Amino acid sequence: MNTMCHWRRLAGLIWFGLVLSACGADEEAPERCDPRSVRGTYLVTFEVIDGTCGPQASALQRVGLDSPEEEAGDCIPIADPVLSDNGCKRENKIFCSLDKVEPGAYGEATSVLRQQREDGSLLTGTMNMKIWDGYDYLICVGTYAVKYERQ
Repeated sequence: MNTMCHWRRLAGLIWFGLVLSACGADEEAPERCDPRSVRGTYLVTFEVIDGTCGPQASALQRVGLDSPEEEAGDCIPIADPVLSDNGCKRENKIFCSLDKVEPGAYGEATSVLRQQREDGSLLTGTMNMKIWDGYDYLICVGTYAVKYERQ
C-alpha cells in the first residue's frame, strides 16, 4: 500500500470513538443547553480546514447511548471534558489506539463542541487530530470543521 493511502486509512479511523466536537453556528444557538440532550445516532461530516491527513469520510456515530464496547472504538479520554457555564460548549481530548490498522499506531484528537439546538439534534465545531505510526513517527496532522446531525 502506498504511504499516502496508508496515512489516509489511519486518519480515516481516528474519527471512530470521538467524543463530540464542534464550535461555530448555522443558526442562533440556545442561551442554555442540557448536555444530556445530546444522545442518539448522528451523521458526522468533516470539512478539511488545514493539514496533511486529508479528507475524512462521513459516518454514523452513536453518542450518549449505552453501546457495546467494540462500538466505542479504542479511544479513551486524556482529560475530563470541559463544559461551559451555560452547558452549550464542550471541549474533549482523546487518545485512540490504531493497533487494528498498524501495530503501535495511535492518534490524539481535541474537539470543541457547540450545541446549536436546544434539543441536541445539531452540533457544529472543530477537531484537531494527530496520528503517529508504530515507530512514534508523526504521520499527519489535520484540522476539520465538523457537523453532527441526529438521524
